[in-house]
Amino acid sequence: MPLTQRGGILVESSVFSSADERLAGGTITLEGRARLGTHVFLDARLPLSLAVGVSVGNPTFEIRGIAPLAGGRDFIIAGGGFGLPVLDDRTQFTETAVTGIVANAMWDLHEHAPWTLPIIFRFGTEHHLGRILLLRTQIDPVISVPTGANDEPEVQIQHAVEAQIGQRIGGGLRVQGVAMPTWDDVDNDLNDLDGDLYQLAMEPFFAFEGEQFGTRLGLLLPIDETAGPPFSTAWGARMMVGARLD
Repeated sequence: MPLTQRGGILVESSVFSSADERLAGGTITLEGRARLGTHVFLDARLPLSLAVGVSVGNPTFEIRGIAPLAGGRDFIIAGGGFGLPVLDDRTQFTETAVTGIVANAMWDLHEHAPWTLPIIFRFGTEHHLGRILLLRTQIDPVISVPTGANDEPEVQIQHAVEAQIGQRIGGGLRVQGVAMPTWDDVDNDLNDLDGDLYQLAMEPFFAFEGEQFGTRLGLLLPIDETAGPPFSTAWGARMMVGARLD
């Protein structure tokens, strides 16, 4: 079982600033991972975004399974779940919620999108090459079912690949993209996308993975519009800290 896929408690935080200092803020996401079976977990996430205030995002609940392949050094991860449509723009969708989307370069934007009941699918792999190199891939299609202002479902397809040198203590590079093919006509503040329906970003990172404790620090650099290019438009930092209970 990969250390990063085990059960426990996780806190993720992202902070960012635009180059003109017009927009700054971040997110804090609390996640609990409960073991349901030998290789099956229930993941619950509570996202918060912070700027001029605090905004509660859409909580999500997902089932995740990990299948080790022959040799025990390659793994397939698959799962999915749904979110609760907590966020709406009559009460909470302000600049604060927008920062929750931009702080992660649109990744998991369904957690901070209003009038949304997310249906989430997750697929990934992890490969241990020798004693030093790790490769991970991920693709997550998400359908956002409208519950209010919108009148049709929206789709995002987020995907990432990352390479890490050093399995317990190491560093690497993550490259992620979020395709939003239907979001151009959404009638809310996400029109700030201005017709750009793909966001690319990269993240150099440092990671430590112990048996009972893990942490990861990264520098998030949006490459293209709307959030990029890095430093001239926006940049951010991401941190993850977790304790394992199994």
